[in-house]
This record gives sequence, structure tokens and C-alpha cells, in this order.
Amino acid sequence: MILEAKNITAVYGESQILWGMDLQVKPASITTIMGRNGVGKTTFLKTVIGLLQSQEGTLLFNAKNITTLPPHKRAKLGIGYVPQGREIIPKLTVYENLKLGLESTTEKTIPEDEIYELFPILKEFRKRLGGNLSGGQQQQLAIARAITGRPKLLLLDEPTEGIQPSISQEIARILLRLKEEKGISILLVEQKIDFAKSITDYYYFMNRGRVVAESEAAKISIEEINSYNSI
Repeated sequence: MILEAKNITAVYGESQILWGMDLQVKPASITTIMGRNGVGKTTFLKTVIGLLQSQEGTLLFNAKNITTLPPHKRAKLGIGYVPQGREIIPKLTVYENLKLGLESTTEKTIPEDEIYELFPILKEFRKRLGGNLSGGQQQQLAIARAITGRPKLLLLDEPTEGIQPSISQEIARILLRLKEEKGISILLVEQKIDFAKSITDYYYFMNRGRVVAESEAAKISIEEINSYNSI
């Protein structure tokens, strides 16, 4: 496994959000976490990248215990993170935003051919300020910035939120290419079932800070997904 979470608990302020999360991500796979708003999905991703510290439990990345490591050390090991809301820097150009991804790697240069082949629109707009991009273009930039850091595991928090369907489909194609051509594992939080069904290998369903169901994608129906999401 590239990621193993064992009995992870986490606290936000004075509220406990995660109550013993158990989850695994296989190499070169896309794993999707689903569930209603407020059940702890984003909190779990923040715990994996280290923005929140787990109170109990163990996180293993490529069999290495990363439970107490700070976020920058987890990033250097090969964990990329695209947060909800994208958080690109609006006053920097597309190219300058991409360069920020180098902070999590020992590489000195952006893999421009690779990035622009995956995201042609970013080559066209590489001198444009990030704040002048559409929401879908900003989402592509945020993913591309994370890829610049050469991650082995990519964490994505609701990448289709507020994005038109055609751009969501393009993002789906890009994520599948990252898995199939680059061998990158992806851990995804997503609400849109159609998007998730188009790319997911394995599902976890959360409620009240823990996993309540899990399944291989090939063995679960849309009706069952809807049922688990309404718990």
C-alpha cells in the first residue's frame, strides 16, 4: 500500500472530527472518499498532509511512519495536495504559480513539456495572472502545480466544485492519465457521483468521522452509492 491510515483521530478546535479512520490506497489507483458534508472528509485529507495532527493512530506512506512529520516533509516524500478552493496565488502568473510546486522537491526546473502536454491551456496562458483564470482553469493550474512537485500520491479535495461539466470531464481524463501513465496514486474527496464513477477504483464512505462502508468500484451500483451518501 502507498498509504495506510490506522485508527486516525483528529480534533478541530474543541470538537473531535475523526473517530478512528481506517483507509488504504493502493499504488497507481484512484480511491474516492464520499459522504455528506461535515462528516470529516476534508479533515482526513488535512490530517494525511499534516495540516492537522492526528491525536491517535498511525499514518504510513510507502511503509514509512509519517504520523508526526510536518507538512513540508510529507510533501518532500511525495505527497501532493490540492485543497478545496484551489488556493492558487492570484497576483502571480500561471508560470510563477507552477514554480511554487518546486518547493516540495529537489528538482530545480518545472517539467514544462509534461505539464503543458497534460494542460494545454496553461501553456497558452502561462503569462496570465492566476486571478484572471476561470474557475476550471484555476483548478487545472492547482493540479498542475501539485504535479510539478513529482508526487507519488495526490490528494484532491472536491476538484469539480463549481466547475462546468466539460472541464470536469477534462479533469477526469487528466487524473486517469496521471494514474495510468505516471503511476500516481490519487486520493479524492468528491460529491459528484458521475465524476467519481468515471475514474474511481475503490470507494470509502464516511459518516460521523469514520468509515461506514467500502467497496471496489466494479462491485457497487449507483443506487448503493446514493444510499451510503445519504446516511
